Amino acid sequence: METVLSTLGTLKTSLVAMLPWDGPLPDPAPLAPPGFSNAAGVAIGVAKWAGLVVLVLSLIVGVCAWAWKNHQGDSNSEFGTKAIVIFVAVIVVSTASTLVGWLMSA
Repeated sequence: METVLSTLGTLKTSLVAMLPWDGPLPDPAPLAPPGFSNAAGVAIGVAKWAGLVVLVLSLIVGVCAWAWKNHQGDSNSEFGTKAIVIFVAVIVVSTASTLVGWLMSA
């Protein structure tokens, strides 16, 4: 195992020595193409809106199905599990789109 690690270390040293510059690798700041930032923000906003609409509709349908089953006398605890999953999905969609928007503005 040590020979493999030393061989990999030698290979890494050789590859780094072949690079055309000295010092650390360049790390430029991310920059969106002109006009793309606004379009990306609109796309993220639409995706967030559509995702939240779907989740709210699924919650409404779930409540209606639970009420119908309760009315029929076939109520169980599966609605609670589904509602928790939907609420977690709402949090994920809201947080993800906000995080991406914040990262794009940085």
